[in-house]
Amino acid sequence: MTSPAFDPMAAVSESLSTALFSDGPDPELIQTIWNSVDYGLWVLEVLKDGADFRVICCNPAMAAIVAIPSADVMGQTLREIFGPEQAEPYVVQCRRALQQGQTICFEDRLEMGARLTGWSTRITPLRDQSGQIHRLVVTAIEMRDRKAVEAKLEQSKRVLQQVIDNLPMAIVWKDRNSVYEGGNLALAKIAGLNHPRELVGKTDYDMPWKPEETEWFLECDRRIMADATPELGIIEPQLQADGKQAWLRTSKVPLYDAT
Repeated sequence: MTSPAFDPMAAVSESLSTALFSDGPDPELIQTIWNSVDYGLWVLEVLKDGADFRVICCNPAMAAIVAIPSADVMGQTLREIFGPEQAEPYVVQCRRALQQGQTICFEDRLEMGARLTGWSTRITPLRDQSGQIHRLVVTAIEMRDRKAVEAKLEQSKRVLQQVIDNLPMAIVWKDRNSVYEGGNLALAKIAGLNHPRELVGKTDYDMPWKPEETEWFLECDRRIMADATPELGIIEPQLQADGKQAWLRTSKVPLYDAT
């Protein structure tokens, strides 16, 4: 079993939750967390059972994000800071955390001046000594860097697909259940399909191969995955979508994930 990925936002929320309502709060710990992390951090006071939420703490990163000095944010409600229309979705999310009594996470967009920004936000309820939720810790990180990485990854995938689509040989990759996860244009045409994306989710049973050919292909898949050993230069028959009975020289190689 793999360990869950470390979530820095969750760690910050947990540390702040402990520090802010424990019997012996540690001001130095709070100050260190507050000033050192580059995530936006707010502590909100719950007003009138969730009618609105007032900022009682704001770290330097959050002040920089909203482009408002911390002193001007302190004591203001979400509606006073963002205006009623922009604040309402966040008020709704704060109420959801309040009603569920547990941490919630969501992504959203927010206009900051002339710029439309994307945010990944976590809201963690804090309880007082009587067990009532009286505050919320809000941690927010802008998704600009993550979105840039995702865009770059998507571009790399498109380039790779273009490369393999221009190779003359058929290429396919499958999961452990022999379900197609992708392939190239040459294989799609052999199978009578218009685009490689139509291969995704299919198995050899969905292809025009003869039943005995399908069983042979799947038997090879199971053997290679069980032995973790490539098999190269396999000579095998294949009935193709245009009715042609072809003979193939096939190589199959096991692929490994990051673990």
